[in-house]
Amino acid sequence: KDKKVTIIYPKCGDIELMSTSAKVTADKLNADNVSIIMTSGYCSIGELNAKNFDFTSTSGSIVVNKMNCSIADIGSTSGGCELNKVQADTLNFTSTSGSSYAEIDSAKVVKIGSTSGSVNLKLNVGATISFSTVSGSFSCEKEYSDKVGKKVIGDGETVIEVNTTSGSLKVR
Repeated sequence: KDKKVTIIYPKCGDIELMSTSAKVTADKLNADNVSIIMTSGYCSIGELNAKNFDFTSTSGSIVVNKMNCSIADIGSTSGGCELNKVQADTLNFTSTSGSSYAEIDSAKVVKIGSTSGSVNLKLNVGATISFSTVSGSFSCEKEYSDKVGKKVIGDGETVIEVNTTSGSLKVR
């Protein structure tokens, strides 16, 4: 049977959640530090406000509709990742085979590493993109210039590094 636990709390110091194979949903998380560790399953967060956010999964997926963090670290072996309306100083994402999507509203540094998963970025900011791949492809719907192996969009303020083995990078 499905089990549902509802927790209502004011802004608190730390939230730590560990799950084996559950569906985890949260309308809004406000905390200094949020840590979610999943083996498999699905995590959906409406709005996340935290200094530090850490999500680790073997095969679980995560969707965040609005994210405001100083530092966000996302790691997944084969699960997908969808991050919308991201405001972060630093966003780090690593995946072996899961696909990733991020809509960046503001960020200083974004680092993404993928073995075979595709990376899709929607940029609402200017960015300088470094893309390294063995066999993946790069496509961009925005106007950009090439400067010493980097793609510069707009003012180039956000630094984005993407490294893949066979995953492609699509920017819009």
